[in-house]
Amino acid sequence: LACGVVLAGLAAAPRAHGGVTLRQGKELKLDLGALLHTFVVASGANAPLAGTSPGELQPVLRRARLRVEATLWERFVILLQTDRGTGESGSGVTFNLIDAYARLQVAELLQVTAGLHLPPGPRITNESSSNLLTIDRPSQAFKSLSWGLRTLVQFDRLTLESSDPGLRTGAPVRDLGVTVHGHGSLTPRLHAKYAVGVYEGIPRPFSTAPHITARVQMNVGEPEPGLIVRGNYGGTKRVAALGAFFAAQPDIAETTTGGRASYRHGGVDVFFEQPVGPVAVTLEVAAQYLELGGGAVAVAGRPLPVDLRRTEGFGAYGQVGVLLGPWQPWFGAETFRATAPGGSFSALRVGANYYFVPERVSLRGGYELFGAPASDVAGERSVHSASLGVYLAF
Repeated sequence: LACGVVLAGLAAAPRAHGGVTLRQGKELKLDLGALLHTFVVASGANAPLAGTSPGELQPVLRRARLRVEATLWERFVILLQTDRGTGESGSGVTFNLIDAYARLQVAELLQVTAGLHLPPGPRITNESSSNLLTIDRPSQAFKSLSWGLRTLVQFDRLTLESSDPGLRTGAPVRDLGVTVHGHGSLTPRLHAKYAVGVYEGIPRPFSTAPHITARVQMNVGEPEPGLIVRGNYGGTKRVAALGAFFAAQPDIAETTTGGRASYRHGGVDVFFEQPVGPVAVTLEVAAQYLELGGGAVAVAGRPLPVDLRRTEGFGAYGQVGVLLGPWQPWFGAETFRATAPGGSFSALRVGANYYFVPERVSLRGGYELFGAPASDVAGERSVHSASLGVYLAF
């Protein structure tokens, strides 16, 4: 009954992203939010990739999140967010704390976020999960250090084992540390933002040096203040953004020959959204490189070491969507060329979103073709996946 009351309150909330807002006096404000992504995936494979499960129809609970954001005064915010875990607990599953941070705004140009949060990096990793364009992120979005240095398939459901060196930060996807960031307007239509941070990264004893990241971005049209942006504004913004990032952490692992692997990651990205007559066009393209220094690392539970040259390399992706009424057909393509055979891949996605309530309640379906070149292994490897699901964000 209590859960039903909460969900009814969320459904009735007038705000698109804030969920339920509670206020006490002029300063104290509490925002409650929820996110639910659930779908089914049908998959098949030709010479299946290790780590995939071909020929199955699988229900998936991709995300189930609850968020509490407390504004203690106009310049100080605390945020806690949970997501479903993987371990069983009684009659359900556990919930993990994925965000736990405080943000102090000294000025628009100087803000400090400290705690467990998303470090600045490629735009795609700093986009909110609430309204991603192509069901989920491109496969190479997980090449960042805090995202596991790996490749995912089947709409980011399974990890490609040959690409995974088994290196994880203390809190996967997020990282524990401090980000200094800010934004400002150079002219009424030209806006700039920056973010630089220091984080735990790969924890000791593997590395005694911190994980550092930096990102800069220029916007023409409307600004995108804050660390978290969106990959799909549903036609509500007129914006063109150009961003660049760099991240590094030395000595993240010892190789099988006694050497040291170090992480260096950089790239550029472009985002565009603009209403054009009766439609709204959303476009995103990016390119990135990843260097780990070569060598191989031993992974617990795996009989053979993982060649880091299969993880590192150069990649690019692009995705575009056209919103017409409640419909938004979309297309995405990406490619990644690893330093050594066995890690390169290409992927195509095509599908459509149907919005019952703009940005809040939608039905999404798509098809993904993920493949690796025949030159990388004996015979071509490909995985075909189809997904249909419901996405709720309050």
